[in-house]
Amino acid sequence: MAGWHSLPPGGTIVDAADDTGSPGPAASGQDELDERADLAAHRRAKRRARARRFAIGAAGLVVLAAGWQVAATILGDAVFLPSVTETIHQLLHYLGRPYPAQGKPLWYDLAISLKRILIGFLVGVGAGVVLGSAMSANRVIRHLIDPVIEVLRPLPALAFIPLFIVWFGIGELPKGGPDHHRGYPHHGGHHRRGTR
Repeated sequence: MAGWHSLPPGGTIVDAADDTGSPGPAASGQDELDERADLAAHRRAKRRARARRFAIGAAGLVVLAAGWQVAATILGDAVFLPSVTETIHQLLHYLGRPYPAQGKPLWYDLAISLKRILIGFLVGVGAGVVLGSAMSANRVIRHLIDPVIEVLRPLPALAFIPLFIVWFGIGELPKGGPDHHRGYPHHGGHHRRGTR
């Protein structure tokens, strides 16, 4: 597979190491068939490797769930370690029913969380694209903003939650703030590099 190359737009390959100059029509057709066979074998090997990775990952999850179930059965204390089957049963039970009784159903809380994540992602990407474009267009802006981005990039988003609560109070903004922070430094830096 090391010698495999993609076919040029015309579909024929001329071997530069050929002594006779240009290959004959029969040799050219055979080379093209060999290249296509190599390409097909390469694609089959990639599909097999992908299926193998998926199967190994699924097997790891099954082993984890089986170990969890066995440990829960041995302990026998559903409060300390509920079993896999009990956990799935409770998830399905509360998916459409309020938890606690006067609260909202689980799907509602999931929708609120997904909304916060989506808004945070969009704000972060928008700010990142604007900052990255400005940094790419103007060297002074790049020299002003790039050090700030490089300082903020490695900080975990959860570290900003107390600051956002102090700055903005307890509402929707501090809850979505970590998602904004997670987005703009990365997207700003990547957009700046991509538009250079």
